[in-house]
Amino acid sequence: MLKLLQSYSRIFKRYYLVLVALAISTGGYAQKEVEKIKTYLQANAAKYHLTDKDISDMEVSSAYLSKSTGWYHAYFVQTHQSIEVYNGILNTTLVKESVDNVANNFVADIASKVPVITLIPLSPLDAISKAATSLKLPGNAANTQEVSINRLPNGQIEKGVYTNADLSRENIVAKLYWFPYDTLAGQVGITKVNLVWNVQIYTKDSKHSWSVQVDALTGDIIDTKDMIIHCDFGVPGHVHGPGVGHEHGPGVVHEPSGQARENIDIHQPLVANSYKVFDYPLESPNHGPHTVVVSPYNKFVPAGTGPGATNGWHSTGTTNYTNTQGNNVWAKDDLADDDEGTIGSNPVSPTLDFNYTYTQATGTAAANLNAAITNLFYWNNVIHDVLYVYGFDETGGNFQENNMSRGGLGSDFVYADAQDGSGTNNANFGTPPDGQNPRMQMFRFSDAGNPAYTPDSDFDNGVITHEYGHGWSNRLTGGPLIVNCLQNAEQAGEGWSDYLALMLTTKWSTLSPNFASASIPRGMGSYVLGQPTSGGGIRPYHYSYDMAHVNPLVTYGKMASYAIPHGVGSIWATMLWDMTWEIIMQDNVIVHNIYDTTSFVGNIAALKLVNEGLRLQACSPSFIDARNAILRADSLYFNKKYKCAIWKAFARRGLGMNASTGASKNDRVVTEDFTPFTNRVLTSAKTVTVCSGTALAYTATSSAGGTTFAWSRRAVTGISNAAGSGSSATINEALINTTNNPIIVVYEFTLTPATCPIKQEVWVTVNPSPGVSVGTYSVCKDGTVPAGQGLAVSATSTVNFSETFVAGGPTYHRAAGDNVSTYTPVGSFANAVFYKTISFVAPSSGSVTFETVGGSITGGFPYDTYMSLYLNTFTPGSPATNFLKGDDDSGDLQYASKVTYNLTAGTTYVLVVTPYANGYTGSFVVQATSAVFPITNSWFTAASGGSSIFTGNVFNPVGVAGSGIPNTATPGSTDFYVQSNITGACRTKTTFTITAPSVGGTVAGSQSVCIGANSGTLTLSGHTGSIVRWESSTDNFVSNIVTIANTTTTLNFSNLSQTTKYRAVVKNGNCAAINSAVATITVITASAPTPTNGSRCGTGSVTLTATGCAGGTINWYAGVSGG
Repeated sequence: MLKLLQSYSRIFKRYYLVLVALAISTGGYAQKEVEKIKTYLQANAAKYHLTDKDISDMEVSSAYLSKSTGWYHAYFVQTHQSIEVYNGILNTTLVKESVDNVANNFVADIASKVPVITLIPLSPLDAISKAATSLKLPGNAANTQEVSINRLPNGQIEKGVYTNADLSRENIVAKLYWFPYDTLAGQVGITKVNLVWNVQIYTKDSKHSWSVQVDALTGDIIDTKDMIIHCDFGVPGHVHGPGVGHEHGPGVVHEPSGQARENIDIHQPLVANSYKVFDYPLESPNHGPHTVVVSPYNKFVPAGTGPGATNGWHSTGTTNYTNTQGNNVWAKDDLADDDEGTIGSNPVSPTLDFNYTYTQATGTAAANLNAAITNLFYWNNVIHDVLYVYGFDETGGNFQENNMSRGGLGSDFVYADAQDGSGTNNANFGTPPDGQNPRMQMFRFSDAGNPAYTPDSDFDNGVITHEYGHGWSNRLTGGPLIVNCLQNAEQAGEGWSDYLALMLTTKWSTLSPNFASASIPRGMGSYVLGQPTSGGGIRPYHYSYDMAHVNPLVTYGKMASYAIPHGVGSIWATMLWDMTWEIIMQDNVIVHNIYDTTSFVGNIAALKLVNEGLRLQACSPSFIDARNAILRADSLYFNKKYKCAIWKAFARRGLGMNASTGASKNDRVVTEDFTPFTNRVLTSAKTVTVCSGTALAYTATSSAGGTTFAWSRRAVTGISNAAGSGSSATINEALINTTNNPIIVVYEFTLTPATCPIKQEVWVTVNPSPGVSVGTYSVCKDGTVPAGQGLAVSATSTVNFSETFVAGGPTYHRAAGDNVSTYTPVGSFANAVFYKTISFVAPSSGSVTFETVGGSITGGFPYDTYMSLYLNTFTPGSPATNFLKGDDDSGDLQYASKVTYNLTAGTTYVLVVTPYANGYTGSFVVQATSAVFPITNSWFTAASGGSSIFTGNVFNPVGVAGSGIPNTATPGSTDFYVQSNITGACRTKTTFTITAPSVGGTVAGSQSVCIGANSGTLTLSGHTGSIVRWESSTDNFVSNIVTIANTTTTLNFSNLSQTTKYRAVVKNGNCAAINSAVATITVITASAPTPTNGSRCGTGSVTLTATGCAGGTINWYAGVSGG
């Protein structure tokens, strides 16, 4: 997001300013320190691949003493034959008068790589003409007029300044350089050097500041770069993707719901020295209220740092202002897009009370202008002050009108243009050398679907901080007088800016030094894209320490998959964010205010390391150069306190001990490595896949003898296991995935003893096993399985659809546009894209949204898809037929697709997904808001391997080839295993059983009992099947049948008063129930006595006879009662 708004005739005056800069920055000891450095380099020339000629010919670009560290920094520029080498910078650091850091970007042995120059056939005017022709600029190059020239000692023009109002808004500069570039000789990387005219043209429309390298001998164009790095943030006009003109629509800029959101604007009375803003650390209006801040001049820096205590932000020390202007920044509007051609408006208050209402609604940008300028002014000062206490001060090249005799070059406050009229959907920061004013341009954002709603980047404090961060990184890398060190493909300028924005817009007081806080996803620029605070914003993914679940694809080796410069930078910012949290967790401290530098610990220490790393790193740094500079800063400033934490953070993202930038720092062809700095490294697998419910059985190993292991595992959503840990090398536990999607579980191993006893991660992907609703099914011998019955799965549809585009797959000409309902073919760059389809029948009527939520697609943007919905069928040769809806970039992720449509129950639809352009390949994940995608379930005879014998949701194996069950004639049980297309190789066991017919058996225990107090036990035997119940009857089971809820083989009876029959009901599987044989309990009642010899008169005897119950006792009585 660089926009160099100052003339490059002024930018390249840096070399005239060298002596002045040295005098101001370093004082009288400068020459002594420079000579000490040269003496050291001469003694160590071989170590740094220098020749005596390199050292004698190099010139000082800048040198200064940093008061924040006490280190002395000197930057030398390489020259050969009195001509400078483009970005040939040697960076040195003196600590306590000893050279403790050398970062060399000189071309080694340059004399052998270039010819001796006597005559240059191409003049500066010729070079300007060729550059203008290659850029296809309107206007006549022949009208170029000379302003001034500089010559080499041999009379050759070395630099010319020219004017041509037809071609350039400002003076055109042509300067001789040796231009090094990397190339391959076979498999070996070599550096070649061409003599070039570097032509700088700032176009009349202010949209481009071209830096063109024209071969001074042949006139060929060697390299072209636009110093304005456009950041269109995924809305109209964004161009990305190598080799194709990729113009994207908005990532859905949502209009606020309901009425104007003035409720977030807290009304407070006017107070002198006050600003109504979205105060630190709020990221945007979506993150908190609009409030008044009073006299913040010494809130972020110690008293006396600025030129005034009561009006410090509005004074240069010599001039006091009553508008949004001061020593650090002049904030105003540039609606006219003419920079200072006509001075835009800015709020004015004699008492410095800038209290303006902010309204978030459609059509409010103009009414919000004063509030926007106030917020922009406030945050430029906040960022200036925060960076000041970390060491980005006057000598380091910060931005101030008056440096108050503290070194460096002043006269370079920031021009901050609010609601810039040169475009929309953008923001940028132009960084000239120290002593020249940078310019920040902030734009309004637009939505093609809702043109009235224009979010204003002047209220997105993350975007403001990001832009300011470009000035910070450019002034510190290579020294304050050289600002073109961050132009190589692997440089991380966007990353430092994102990182600074994260650090200054994090509410640290709400966080804790633990994994949970570190893992909170952070977007970048969600407000300007109209997204909620949880939105992904302008980057392909959220920033988070949680590598397993939020951003697993963000590693050094994925650099070629992401666009230059923003995608590359986002990888670096992720590494720095991880490093910050590693340091926080090591110290177990979070400092609540990022400007509180009373103690450099935790998050404060991390930002200090990044600041000093920028100073120490080489010009044109690779990721490895930048990492090593941070490690060196830790060594020099913290005595290696954070060495282990730094190594762990970078190693977990692929920038480990053995990582390599390869043959060039300018091609993104790198080798990643995950080896941390430790003498004990896991040599066992770092990634494992296991099925839900299956024992992991993992054993950690290390090549170092005597290693002891310990591991821990956090609880993970979707895994039913609680957090776990162990003190051995072996993990032997079964993880249960309760979802239909794979879930990553991270095991952290600690190996001891170790130089850095860091936790090393093993990622376990737990694939779900298919859920079954009928896991066991039985049918009776010789029976028939009813239609629709059998073994059955529980989930027949899902919300996720994932596939992979592969080379050689089918192609078609996709549509163009966002949220379109009519097929319009896109340009030829996507007339033969690979595609994947999924057909489904809507289970119910209603609105369903389909959105790309993951991916790893080539072309620089991993989620970049196009999605179309068709009715009934999709015909690749006739893509307009049955077309319902199409979308390119409406998803929440960068360039992800989103289609919403009202489905009709029972109707067939076809979803078609493609990558953005022809030839792009890779995987993607689409998610629907309702489970509409069919799950394909396959049935196997083995727990693993083999071929499926059946596909479907309900499986009846009878008669299926390969099932081993031709019919139901033979009883027995057979196991089958089901696997779905969303569970990988995981299978769930099911059992199908053919059961023998039910056999009732016999009941033992029939007997006669006396009426009343009686009891006994009946026992069933000889039966086949399960006992369903027992039954009893007193009428031989004709009509009086009593059900007894007993399923055991024994039944007790008691106190029967009449004869009763009993039987058991037995059922075997699906076979019909059958009754057992009957047992009878006969109840006997005692009979009345009968005489044997009749009646008798008088004396004599009568014999009475009575029959009782078997085993019973007969008692006789003289009367009918009593006795």
